[in-house]
Amino acid sequence: MWKSRILFPAAAGLSLAGSTSATLLYVTSYAGTVTTLDLVEGATTELETVASTTACGANPSWLALDYSKSFVYCLDEAWGQPTGAVTSFYTHANGTLEPLATADLVAGPVSIAEFGVGGHGLAIASYAGSGLNVVSLAPEGGVELVQNETFTLDQPGPNPERQDVPHPHQAILDPTARFILVQIWVPTWTYFYVATELANTIIGYEVLYNSNQTLSFNELFTIPTHGEARELAEATGVGEILVTPDGKFLIVSSRWENSLSIPNFDPSNSTEIPSDPLITFAIDNKTGSLEKLQEFAAGGSGPRHFSINGDGNRIAVGLQGDGRVAIIERDVRTGLLKDFVATADVAGEVNAVIFYEDYHAKRGFRGRLRV
Repeated sequence: MWKSRILFPAAAGLSLAGSTSATLLYVTSYAGTVTTLDLVEGATTELETVASTTACGANPSWLALDYSKSFVYCLDEAWGQPTGAVTSFYTHANGTLEPLATADLVAGPVSIAEFGVGGHGLAIASYAGSGLNVVSLAPEGGVELVQNETFTLDQPGPNPERQDVPHPHQAILDPTARFILVQIWVPTWTYFYVATELANTIIGYEVLYNSNQTLSFNELFTIPTHGEARELAEATGVGEILVTPDGKFLIVSSRWENSLSIPNFDPSNSTEIPSDPLITFAIDNKTGSLEKLQEFAAGGSGPRHFSINGDGNRIAVGLQGDGRVAIIERDVRTGLLKDFVATADVAGEVNAVIFYEDYHAKRGFRGRLRV
């Protein structure tokens, strides 16, 4: 049985003697929970569960933080139900989440983009219901569905079992905050990158802002998610793709291949852990092309989601296959992942993990991918 709290020695050069830092993280799991973890870094590092709630619904699938208002918005994918839902929470300093309001959505919501000056609305993609939801936000945390749109296909895609109807994976803002894009786009300031779950590729596009107030895209390249062609397990599929806060690197996770192995996080257990990889690329800001730098163990199986803190030196990975959150140290200058900082067990299939911090103030870009 895994412990929910494991001590790690401090990373080299991490902190001065006697100094500590603490960061809260919020984690969703298909077990029906939203869990708050406390990452305390000092002479030793601890990642400890401090709170948990089931108020999001039966199948929490995504989290979005409005730091300035102390709100977190959680999606309930609500498997097999005619509708999903979004619930707003107030974030208390001790890590507890207080539910405020709930609104029903098109079935299967999986991703949130906050839009408007000061964040007055949410655009929410619904995978199962082939839809886009627009939710208005009230100052006290209220949520109200004000518009929805469903999409259709003229004919099934290349994989009819998976592509019989449209499956919006994400809604995000473009860098100008004037457009909402629906599908699996991840923005830099000039380029968009699409990760294809079934084909396991990354497609790069140049973004063109037209004089008629529309967007168009010029396809630049398609490469395998590993950078080079290789034989992958049949179940392999992209999990997450992110551009780093400085815009210099792109990281993608590959699920269900278990191509790596790492020492057990439990020092009393000598059995190695199978792990999927996180793959890092350098971005050429002049051409948009990608150069592979590294494959690094994600910390276990099924890295469905990961997020980067505002400083860019920590990555939190949600491991769906192992019910685990792993925190990884990252070198901001080189872009390389270095070592595991801490891990914690979370019941069920972990599917999202975010840091509680002011992303907008530190980053200057928006957008995350869910597939």
